[in-house]
Amino acid sequence: MGVAPLHKPETVEALTPFERALFRVPVLRTLLRWPLRNQRALRLERAVREQVAARAVFDADAWGDDPLRRRVAMAVGTAFAQANGLAQPHLHPDDPVELLLFERDFLIGVEVRLGIEDALGRTFPDACYVDTERIGELVDRIMMHMR
Repeated sequence: MGVAPLHKPETVEALTPFERALFRVPVLRTLLRWPLRNQRALRLERAVREQVAARAVFDADAWGDDPLRRRVAMAVGTAFAQANGLAQPHLHPDDPVELLLFERDFLIGVEVRLGIEDALGRTFPDACYVDTERIGELVDRIMMHMR
């Protein structure tokens, strides 16, 4: 099937011509720094939503042959989808976790954790979630505590 991992489009960070014009005025640059940062976060969120929505089916091959790994991957994907209001729970092992933790809502990480633990019927140590860069790494850490 070959689903590509999520990526951060270059256009998300780029300033629009209007934003560039505003940033030429020092006072406006200072006043508008946070609202414009929020606009970039919204553009990134929109781009991630579009990429996830384009995934029509769960790419089981990307997760290997282990049925437990596939089950955990689906639970993790479902938790992220529910917390973020994503159209599909289909995540790839190489998807960056930071792209799925939308900047506008700091509670998404908590919602994801609770969703994972609820779906799998147990709690997991904080070490499973801390400094996790890729979805596959998160799935593997959770699996270590399920065997």
